[in-house]
Amino acid sequence: MVRKMKDSGVEWIGKIPEDWEVEKLKYIGASKNETAIYKKGERFIGLEHVDSFNGNIIGQDVDYDECETPIFEKGDFLFSKLRPYLAKGFLAEQRGFCTSELIRIKFNEEQYNKYYKYLLLSHKFIDFVNSMTYGVKMPRTSWQEVREQTLTVPPIQEQVIIANHLDEKCGSINDDIAIIENQLSVLEAYKKSVITEAVTKGLDKNAEMKDSGFPWIGEIPEQWKVLPNKYLMEKVKIIKSKYEGEPILSLTKKGVIVRDLEGGGKFPTSFDGYQILSEGNLLLCLFDYDVTPRTVGKIEQNGLSSPAYSQYVMNNLAVRDYYYYFYLMLDETKELLHLSKNLRSSFNETEFGAIKAPVPSLGEQRQIADYLDKKTQAIDDTIAIKRKQLAVLDEYKKSLIYEYVTGKREV
Repeated sequence: MVRKMKDSGVEWIGKIPEDWEVEKLKYIGASKNETAIYKKGERFIGLEHVDSFNGNIIGQDVDYDECETPIFEKGDFLFSKLRPYLAKGFLAEQRGFCTSELIRIKFNEEQYNKYYKYLLLSHKFIDFVNSMTYGVKMPRTSWQEVREQTLTVPPIQEQVIIANHLDEKCGSINDDIAIIENQLSVLEAYKKSVITEAVTKGLDKNAEMKDSGFPWIGEIPEQWKVLPNKYLMEKVKIIKSKYEGEPILSLTKKGVIVRDLEGGGKFPTSFDGYQILSEGNLLLCLFDYDVTPRTVGKIEQNGLSSPAYSQYVMNNLAVRDYYYYFYLMLDETKELLHLSKNLRSSFNETEFGAIKAPVPSLGEQRQIADYLDKKTQAIDDTIAIKRKQLAVLDEYKKSLIYEYVTGKREV
Protein backbone atom coordinates (compact mmCIF):
# COMPACT_ATOMS: atom_id res chain seq x y z
CA MET A 1 0.00 0.00 0.00
CA VAL A 2 1.43 3.36 -1.07
CA ARG A 3 1.64 5.89 1.73
CA LYS A 4 -0.44 9.01 1.11
CA MET A 5 1.66 12.18 1.10
CA LYS A 6 0.94 15.89 1.30
CA ASP A 7 2.92 19.07 0.73
CA SER A 8 4.61 20.24 3.94
CA GLY A 9 4.75 23.83 2.71
CA VAL A 10 8.48 23.89 3.48
CA GLU A 11 10.86 23.68 0.55
CA TRP A 12 13.68 21.72 2.23
CA ILE A 13 11.21 19.21 3.71
CA GLY A 14 9.05 18.66 0.65
CA LYS A 15 6.23 16.12 0.91
CA ILE A 16 5.41 14.37 4.19
CA PRO A 17 2.95 11.62 5.20
CA GLU A 18 -0.67 12.74 5.34
CA ASP A 19 -0.98 12.11 9.10
CA TRP A 20 2.15 14.12 10.00
CA GLU A 21 2.08 17.74 11.13
CA VAL A 22 4.59 20.58 10.89
CA GLU A 23 5.46 23.06 13.61
CA LYS A 24 8.02 25.75 14.34
CA LEU A 25 10.91 24.66 16.54
CA LYS A 26 10.00 27.22 19.22
CA TYR A 27 6.80 25.23 19.89
CA ILE A 28 8.68 21.92 20.01
CA GLY A 29 11.54 22.91 22.28
CA ALA A 30 13.00 25.83 24.20
CA SER A 31 16.44 27.36 24.41
CA LYS A 32 18.26 27.01 27.72
CA ASN A 33 20.35 29.84 29.10
CA GLU A 34 21.48 28.52 32.49
CA THR A 35 25.07 29.04 33.58
CA ALA A 36 27.09 27.81 36.55
CA ILE A 37 30.64 28.07 37.83
CA TYR A 38 32.88 25.69 35.93
CA LYS A 39 35.57 24.09 38.07
CA LYS A 40 38.72 22.41 36.84
CA GLY A 41 38.29 18.75 36.00
CA GLU A 42 34.55 18.93 35.28
CA ARG A 43 33.05 17.81 31.98
CA PHE A 44 33.39 20.52 29.32
CA ILE A 45 32.33 20.28 25.66
CA GLY A 46 33.77 22.56 22.97
CA LEU A 47 33.10 22.42 19.22
CA GLU A 48 36.38 20.55 18.80
CA HIS A 49 35.05 17.72 20.98
CA VAL A 50 32.06 16.90 18.78
CA ASP A 51 32.27 14.52 15.84
CA SER A 52 30.77 16.26 12.81
CA PHE A 53 27.49 14.72 11.61
CA ASN A 54 27.66 11.63 13.83
CA GLY A 55 26.57 13.48 16.94
CA ASN A 56 29.23 11.81 19.08
CA ILE A 57 31.61 13.17 21.68
CA ILE A 58 35.12 12.41 20.44
CA GLY A 59 37.10 13.59 23.44
CA GLN A 60 37.75 16.26 25.99
CA ASP A 61 41.07 17.52 27.26
CA VAL A 62 40.62 20.92 28.84
CA ASP A 63 41.71 22.56 32.05
CA TYR A 64 40.17 26.01 32.08
CA ASP A 65 40.10 28.39 35.01
CA GLU A 66 36.96 28.67 37.10
CA CYS A 67 34.41 30.90 35.38
CA GLU A 68 30.70 31.39 34.67
CA THR A 69 29.97 28.86 31.92
CA PRO A 70 26.86 27.58 30.03
CA ILE A 71 25.55 24.33 31.47
CA PHE A 72 23.47 21.53 29.94
CA GLU A 73 21.56 18.56 31.36
CA LYS A 74 21.00 14.98 30.25
CA GLY A 75 18.57 14.90 27.31
CA ASP A 76 19.40 18.41 26.05
CA PHE A 77 20.28 18.75 22.37
CA LEU A 78 23.32 20.94 21.64
CA PHE A 79 23.63 22.53 18.21
CA SER A 80 26.49 24.65 16.85
CA LYS A 81 25.92 28.28 15.87
CA LEU A 82 28.98 28.62 13.63
CA ARG A 83 28.74 27.93 9.89
CA PRO A 84 31.81 25.67 9.56
CA TYR A 85 30.49 23.50 12.40
CA LEU A 86 26.71 23.51 11.80
CA ALA A 87 26.65 19.72 11.39
CA LYS A 88 28.19 19.39 14.85
CA GLY A 89 25.57 18.59 17.44
CA PHE A 90 24.78 15.93 19.99
CA LEU A 91 22.21 14.67 22.44
CA ALA A 92 23.60 14.96 25.96
CA GLU A 93 23.83 11.71 27.89
CA GLN A 94 24.84 13.46 31.12
CA ARG A 95 25.18 16.89 32.68
CA GLY A 96 28.10 19.12 31.71
CA PHE A 97 29.46 22.52 30.74
CA CYS A 98 29.91 23.79 27.18
CA THR A 99 31.05 26.64 24.96
CA SER A 100 28.61 29.48 24.35
CA GLU A 101 28.88 28.64 20.63
CA LEU A 102 26.47 25.75 21.21
CA ILE A 103 22.71 26.39 21.31
CA ARG A 104 21.15 24.27 24.06
CA ILE A 105 17.66 23.01 23.31
CA LYS A 106 15.28 21.25 25.71
CA PHE A 107 12.52 19.51 23.76
CA ASN A 108 9.01 19.40 25.18
CA GLU A 109 8.21 16.23 27.09
CA GLU A 110 5.80 14.96 24.45
CA GLN A 111 8.44 15.14 21.75
CA TYR A 112 10.95 12.35 21.31
CA ASN A 113 14.32 14.13 21.46
CA LYS A 114 16.30 11.40 19.66
CA TYR A 115 14.12 11.86 16.56
CA TYR A 116 14.84 15.59 16.55
CA LYS A 117 18.55 14.94 16.90
CA TYR A 118 18.41 13.21 13.52
CA LEU A 119 16.15 15.86 12.01
CA LEU A 120 18.28 18.82 13.14
CA LEU A 121 21.47 17.15 11.90
CA SER A 122 19.96 16.11 8.56
CA HIS A 123 21.97 17.60 5.70
CA LYS A 124 19.09 19.52 4.13
CA PHE A 125 18.23 21.25 7.41
CA ILE A 126 21.91 22.11 7.90
CA ASP A 127 22.11 23.47 4.34
CA PHE A 128 18.98 25.56 4.96
CA VAL A 129 20.32 27.01 8.23
CA ASN A 130 23.67 27.63 6.55
CA SER A 131 21.93 29.83 3.98
CA MET A 132 20.67 32.06 6.80
CA THR A 133 23.97 32.56 8.63
CA TYR A 134 25.23 36.11 9.00
CA GLY A 135 28.61 37.73 9.56
CA VAL A 136 31.83 37.76 7.53
CA LYS A 137 34.72 36.45 9.63
CA MET A 138 32.76 33.87 11.62
CA PRO A 139 29.32 33.44 10.00
CA ARG A 140 26.79 32.09 12.48
CA THR A 141 23.16 31.51 13.21
CA SER A 142 21.28 32.15 16.48
CA TRP A 143 18.45 30.68 18.51
CA GLN A 144 16.26 33.57 17.34
CA GLU A 145 16.75 32.37 13.74
CA VAL A 146 16.64 28.63 14.35
CA ARG A 147 13.54 28.74 16.58
CA GLU A 148 11.45 30.12 13.71
CA GLN A 149 12.19 27.17 11.41
CA THR A 150 9.43 24.69 10.64
CA LEU A 151 10.04 21.01 11.42
CA THR A 152 8.11 17.80 10.88
CA VAL A 153 6.03 16.41 13.75
CA PRO A 154 5.18 12.72 13.26
CA PRO A 155 3.01 10.87 15.80
CA ILE A 156 5.10 10.19 18.91
CA GLN A 157 5.04 6.41 18.36
CA GLU A 158 6.46 6.89 14.87
CA GLN A 159 9.15 9.24 16.19
CA VAL A 160 10.34 6.45 18.48
CA ILE A 161 10.29 3.86 15.68
CA ILE A 162 12.16 6.14 13.25
CA ALA A 163 14.82 7.13 15.79
CA ASN A 164 15.43 3.54 16.90
CA HIS A 165 15.63 2.38 13.29
CA LEU A 166 18.13 5.14 12.43
CA ASP A 167 20.20 4.22 15.48
CA GLU A 168 20.52 0.72 14.08
CA LYS A 169 21.09 1.70 10.44
CA CYS A 170 23.50 4.56 11.17
CA GLY A 171 25.35 2.42 13.70
CA SER A 172 25.99 -0.16 11.00
CA ILE A 173 27.13 2.52 8.53
CA ASN A 174 29.36 4.09 11.18
CA ASP A 175 31.00 0.70 11.76
CA ASP A 176 31.75 0.46 8.04
CA ILE A 177 33.08 4.02 8.05
CA ALA A 178 35.31 3.25 11.05
CA ILE A 179 36.79 0.22 9.26
CA ILE A 180 37.62 2.25 6.15
CA GLU A 181 39.03 5.14 8.21
CA ASN A 182 41.28 2.66 10.02
CA GLN A 183 42.40 1.27 6.64
CA LEU A 184 43.21 4.82 5.53
CA SER A 185 45.28 5.40 8.67
CA VAL A 186 47.20 2.19 7.98
CA LEU A 187 47.79 3.19 4.34
CA GLU A 188 48.98 6.68 5.29
CA ALA A 189 51.35 5.23 7.89
CA TYR A 190 52.60 2.66 5.37
CA LYS A 191 53.27 5.38 2.80
CA LYS A 192 55.31 7.37 5.33
CA SER A 193 57.32 4.30 6.29
CA VAL A 194 58.01 3.44 2.64
CA ILE A 195 59.35 6.96 2.02
CA THR A 196 61.42 6.98 5.22
CA GLU A 197 62.93 3.57 4.53
CA ALA A 198 63.88 4.43 0.94
CA VAL A 199 65.37 7.90 1.48
CA THR A 200 67.42 6.94 4.54
CA LYS A 201 68.23 3.23 4.01
CA GLY A 202 68.19 2.94 0.21
CA LEU A 203 66.80 0.04 -1.83
CA ASP A 204 69.52 -2.53 -1.11
CA LYS A 205 68.28 -4.56 1.86
CA ASN A 206 71.74 -6.07 2.35
CA ALA A 207 73.67 -2.81 2.48
CA GLU A 208 76.06 -2.28 5.40
CA MET A 209 74.79 0.59 7.57
CA LYS A 210 76.44 3.34 9.58
CA ASP A 211 75.24 6.06 11.94
CA SER A 212 74.74 9.34 10.08
CA GLY A 213 75.30 11.31 13.27
CA PHE A 214 72.01 13.19 12.89
CA PRO A 215 68.73 12.11 14.55
CA TRP A 216 66.55 13.25 11.63
CA ILE A 217 68.52 10.98 9.30
CA GLY A 218 69.39 7.96 11.44
CA GLU A 219 71.38 5.08 9.98
CA ILE A 220 72.36 5.23 6.31
CA PRO A 221 74.22 2.88 3.93
CA GLU A 222 77.98 2.76 4.48
CA GLN A 223 78.86 4.35 1.10
CA TRP A 224 76.49 7.34 1.47
CA LYS A 225 77.74 10.76 2.49
CA VAL A 226 76.11 13.44 4.64
CA LEU A 227 76.46 17.06 3.51
CA PRO A 228 74.89 20.44 4.34
CA ASN A 229 72.18 21.60 1.94
CA LYS A 230 74.40 24.46 0.73
CA TYR A 231 76.55 21.88 -1.10
CA LEU A 232 73.52 20.25 -2.74
CA MET A 233 71.26 23.10 -3.82
CA GLU A 234 71.20 26.84 -4.31
CA LYS A 235 68.42 29.30 -3.58
CA VAL A 236 67.32 31.41 -6.55
CA LYS A 237 64.90 34.32 -6.58
CA ILE A 238 64.07 36.24 -9.74
CA ILE A 239 61.32 38.83 -9.30
CA LYS A 240 58.97 39.69 -12.16
CA SER A 241 58.15 43.36 -11.75
CA LYS A 242 55.09 43.28 -14.03
CA TYR A 243 52.53 40.45 -14.10
CA GLU A 244 51.66 39.38 -17.66
CA GLY A 245 49.15 36.60 -17.15
CA GLU A 246 51.54 33.80 -16.15
CA PRO A 247 50.14 30.85 -14.14
CA ILE A 248 50.07 31.57 -10.41
CA LEU A 249 51.50 28.60 -8.51
CA SER A 250 50.93 27.70 -4.88
CA LEU A 251 52.37 25.07 -2.54
CA THR A 252 49.65 22.78 -1.14
CA LYS A 253 49.28 19.26 0.26
CA LYS A 254 48.40 18.22 -3.29
CA GLY A 255 51.69 19.59 -4.58
CA VAL A 256 52.61 22.80 -6.40
CA ILE A 257 49.34 23.62 -8.14
CA VAL A 258 48.06 26.28 -10.51
CA ARG A 259 45.63 28.55 -8.70
CA ASP A 260 42.20 29.11 -10.23
CA LEU A 261 41.96 32.89 -10.21
CA GLU A 262 38.28 32.76 -11.21
CA GLY A 263 37.25 30.21 -8.59
CA GLY A 264 37.15 32.50 -5.58
CA GLY A 265 39.59 32.70 -2.69
CA LYS A 266 41.90 35.38 -1.36
CA PHE A 267 44.34 36.94 -3.81
CA PRO A 268 46.45 40.12 -3.72
CA THR A 269 45.25 43.11 -5.71
CA SER A 270 48.23 42.61 -8.04
CA PHE A 271 50.75 39.86 -8.85
CA ASP A 272 53.40 42.43 -9.71
CA GLY A 273 56.57 41.59 -7.79
CA TYR A 274 55.91 37.84 -7.67
CA GLN A 275 58.88 35.54 -8.20
CA ILE A 276 59.48 33.41 -11.30
CA LEU A 277 59.35 29.64 -10.73
CA SER A 278 61.05 27.25 -13.14
CA GLU A 279 60.05 23.69 -13.94
CA GLY A 280 62.40 21.12 -12.38
CA ASN A 281 63.21 23.08 -9.23
CA LEU A 282 62.26 22.46 -5.61
CA LEU A 283 59.83 24.79 -3.79
CA LEU A 284 60.04 25.17 -0.02
CA CYS A 285 58.07 27.09 2.58
CA LEU A 286 60.63 27.94 5.25
CA PHE A 287 58.47 30.18 7.41
CA ASP A 288 55.81 29.15 9.95
CA TYR A 289 57.29 25.67 9.56
CA ASP A 290 55.34 24.33 12.54
CA VAL A 291 51.85 25.15 11.21
CA THR A 292 52.25 25.09 7.41
CA PRO A 293 50.41 21.95 6.13
CA ARG A 294 53.00 21.25 3.40
CA THR A 295 56.46 22.82 3.22
CA VAL A 296 57.97 21.09 0.18
CA GLY A 297 56.86 20.56 -3.42
CA LYS A 298 58.13 19.83 -6.94
CA ILE A 299 57.78 22.63 -9.50
CA GLU A 300 56.36 20.87 -12.56
CA GLN A 301 55.73 23.93 -14.77
CA ASN A 302 56.88 27.50 -15.16
CA GLY A 303 54.88 30.21 -13.42
CA LEU A 304 54.88 32.79 -10.66
CA SER A 305 54.51 32.46 -6.90
CA SER A 306 54.62 34.54 -3.77
CA PRO A 307 58.16 35.76 -3.08
CA ALA A 308 57.76 34.36 0.44
CA TYR A 309 58.44 30.85 -0.91
CA SER A 310 62.02 29.61 -1.37
CA GLN A 311 63.00 28.12 -4.74
CA TYR A 312 66.03 25.86 -4.93
CA VAL A 313 68.04 24.64 -7.92
CA MET A 314 69.86 21.31 -7.47
CA ASN A 315 73.59 21.14 -8.27
CA ASN A 316 75.50 18.21 -9.82
CA LEU A 317 75.42 16.20 -6.57
CA ALA A 318 71.65 16.20 -6.14
CA VAL A 319 68.52 14.87 -7.85
CA ARG A 320 65.50 17.06 -7.11
CA ASP A 321 62.96 14.26 -6.70
CA TYR A 322 65.09 12.40 -4.16
CA TYR A 323 65.36 15.52 -1.98
CA TYR A 324 61.67 16.18 -2.45
CA TYR A 325 60.94 12.83 -0.80
CA PHE A 326 63.58 13.41 1.88
CA TYR A 327 62.03 16.72 2.92
CA LEU A 328 58.53 15.29 2.56
CA MET A 329 59.53 12.68 5.14
CA LEU A 330 60.70 15.40 7.53
CA ASP A 331 57.62 17.53 6.83
CA GLU A 332 55.27 14.81 8.11
CA THR A 333 56.78 14.98 11.60
CA LYS A 334 58.12 18.56 11.50
CA GLU A 335 61.40 16.93 12.50
CA LEU A 336 63.45 20.06 11.83
CA LEU A 337 61.37 22.32 14.07
CA HIS A 338 63.95 22.19 16.86
CA LEU A 339 66.50 23.76 14.50
CA SER A 340 64.47 26.93 13.83
CA LYS A 341 65.65 29.85 15.90
CA ASN A 342 62.92 32.49 15.85
CA LEU A 343 59.34 33.01 16.99
CA ARG A 344 57.84 32.24 13.56
CA SER A 345 59.60 28.85 13.36
CA SER A 346 61.40 29.92 10.19
CA PHE A 347 64.72 29.25 8.48
CA ASN A 348 66.74 31.81 6.57
CA GLU A 349 68.93 30.79 3.64
CA THR A 350 72.03 30.32 5.80
CA GLU A 351 70.21 28.24 8.42
CA PHE A 352 68.60 25.98 5.84
CA GLY A 353 71.90 25.68 3.98
CA ALA A 354 73.54 24.34 7.16
CA ILE A 355 71.04 21.50 7.65
CA LYS A 356 72.58 18.12 6.88
CA ALA A 357 71.06 15.66 4.38
CA PRO A 358 72.08 12.21 3.14
CA VAL A 359 73.87 12.02 -0.22
CA PRO A 360 73.59 8.73 -2.13
CA SER A 361 75.22 8.51 -5.56
CA LEU A 362 73.33 10.24 -8.36
CA GLY A 363 72.31 6.90 -9.82
CA GLU A 364 70.95 5.69 -6.50
CA GLN A 365 69.09 8.96 -5.94
CA ARG A 366 67.34 8.48 -9.29
CA GLN A 367 66.54 4.84 -8.52
CA ILE A 368 65.05 5.78 -5.14
CA ALA A 369 63.00 8.63 -6.62
CA ASP A 370 61.67 6.40 -9.43
CA TYR A 371 60.82 3.65 -6.95
CA LEU A 372 58.96 6.07 -4.68
CA ASP A 373 57.10 7.63 -7.60
CA LYS A 374 55.64 4.23 -8.49
CA LYS A 375 55.16 2.98 -4.93
CA THR A 376 53.50 6.10 -3.54
CA GLN A 377 51.27 6.42 -6.61
CA ALA A 378 50.00 2.87 -6.04
CA ILE A 379 49.30 3.68 -2.39
CA ASP A 380 47.62 6.99 -3.32
CA ASP A 381 45.41 5.16 -5.83
CA THR A 382 44.25 2.79 -3.08
CA ILE A 383 43.69 5.72 -0.72
CA ALA A 384 41.59 7.47 -3.39
CA ILE A 385 39.39 4.35 -3.72
CA LYS A 386 38.91 4.23 0.05
CA ARG A 387 38.01 7.94 0.16
CA LYS A 388 35.42 7.40 -2.56
CA GLN A 389 33.94 4.57 -0.49
CA LEU A 390 33.73 6.93 2.49
CA ALA A 391 32.01 9.58 0.34
CA VAL A 392 29.45 7.02 -0.87
CA LEU A 393 28.72 5.87 2.68
CA ASP A 394 28.45 9.47 3.87
CA GLU A 395 25.97 10.37 1.12
CA TYR A 396 23.98 7.19 1.74
CA LYS A 397 23.79 7.98 5.44
CA LYS A 398 22.67 11.56 4.76
CA SER A 399 19.96 10.50 2.31
CA LEU A 400 18.78 7.74 4.65
CA ILE A 401 18.36 10.12 7.58
CA TYR A 402 16.59 12.74 5.46
CA GLU A 403 14.18 10.27 3.89
CA TYR A 404 13.18 8.72 7.23
CA VAL A 405 12.81 11.97 9.22
CA THR A 406 10.61 13.47 6.48
CA GLY A 407 8.56 10.31 6.01
CA LYS A 408 9.56 9.67 2.43
CA ARG A 409 10.84 6.27 3.49
CA GLU A 410 8.74 4.23 5.94
CA VAL A 411 10.20 1.93 8.60
